[in-house]
Amino acid sequence: MYPLTKIGIIMLFTSMLLSCKDNSNGSKPENTSQKQNTPQTKITKESPAQLFFQAQGGEPGWQLTIHKKLDILNYTLELDYGDIQKQGVVNLKRLDHSNYAIFKLLNDNNETEIKLKMEACYDEADNKHQCSVTIQNNDKLYFGCGDFHLNTKLKDELKATNQIDHYICYSNNERKDKKIWVGFNKDDIALKVKYEGQDQAIELVYSKNEYKEGGAHPTINTYYDEIYRGEVNGVYKMIHSGIWDYVEYTRGKDGKTFKFTIEHELDPYGKQPCF
Repeated sequence: MYPLTKIGIIMLFTSMLLSCKDNSNGSKPENTSQKQNTPQTKITKESPAQLFFQAQGGEPGWQLTIHKKLDILNYTLELDYGDIQKQGVVNLKRLDHSNYAIFKLLNDNNETEIKLKMEACYDEADNKHQCSVTIQNNDKLYFGCGDFHLNTKLKDELKATNQIDHYICYSNNERKDKKIWVGFNKDDIALKVKYEGQDQAIELVYSKNEYKEGGAHPTINTYYDEIYRGEVNGVYKMIHSGIWDYVEYTRGKDGKTFKFTIEHELDPYGKQPCF
């Protein structure tokens, strides 16, 4: 080997400096611990099921649980302290012209209907819940309370339909001193009726609607069931034509009919009841 000259040493040192500079501007070895600027991959893990609605009641004990996974509602229902068990997919919808909603068990072979109403409901321990629940399994009825655990548009709609917006006061056709008032929601659905002298109002449940042409104004007849503990005690027929409103109540036990006419001087459609 020949000895390096002074010029050779200088050239070798310069070459080493240039090589270091090129490496500093070039790509470094991949470091897996550092965050990479690569496109994110899609999450393939399925979304977990969320508790959507839950209800329970007693005598005999029953429990309903509904979970939501994506846009599907799955239910489990236990009746008679677990002697009857059902599960599957459920559909939630609002009943037309009413302040109720229905959970329809899509894959249930029996005639099971779950009806809920957005109103304060107290269980046996005096705990307050969002809504009352009635279950009809074949010919047997179950009562209890329930709560939504996820927000849904239908929940807000049901809450609004269960609020009285205005009242109409009526007098008995045979005895003008006997009065009743009926409370309606903003959609003119009757919610409650109260007789003067009674402590509490009676709940009404929409049944059907009739529209008849003729005369100066068309006539709208709307029928409601008076229900107590799942049984129909009587039927109310609300009649509206022009500025006139009437009520016909047919008592269930004997079929006797009582008729009432609107009292125009008692602030009809007002925000407060007449008594």
